[in-house]
Amino acid sequence: MMNYGRLFLLSITVLVLFQALFGCAKELVRTDLQTLQQYPDQFRGKQVIVTATLQQVTADPDAYAGKKVEITGLVTHDRFWGPPDWNFLLTDEENRTIRCYERTYRYDAWIVPVMAIKRAALQGDEVTVVGKLENNLEIELDWFEYQGQQYDTNYLPATALPTFM
Repeated sequence: MMNYGRLFLLSITVLVLFQALFGCAKELVRTDLQTLQQYPDQFRGKQVIVTATLQQVTADPDAYAGKKVEITGLVTHDRFWGPPDWNFLLTDEENRTIRCYERTYRYDAWIVPVMAIKRAALQGDEVTVVGKLENNLEIELDWFEYQGQQYDTNYLPATALPTFM
């Protein structure tokens, strides 16, 4: 005899897992601020990244505040580590600067993005950053791209415990 309670519970569990795994993904779209403001309905329900230059963002920071932005610039820094986070400065040729940071790196860092940013700073290379622009002209990083490689700054690698523990 079939247990309908278990079958019902199993079907609900499968439905919830399917929704959690596949139902929350939003389409990723890049656009400029003017297009986003002119056609907001076109971007509803999508994850929008506003592409901009340092000049555009520093000229009108309120228009970009709270939005996920993509900006390219040179890496300059006065420190990578320090209270309360891991950070660097993104600068353009006119010395306009935005601080980019990742708060998660305060205690436990993934060394790969840190080394890539240090290499970009030493070599004078450009990086492209993506993250949320805050009101104080700071970007809380999601990821950055350098020399064709994308670095997820939110990723924290698993720590391996010794087998005898």
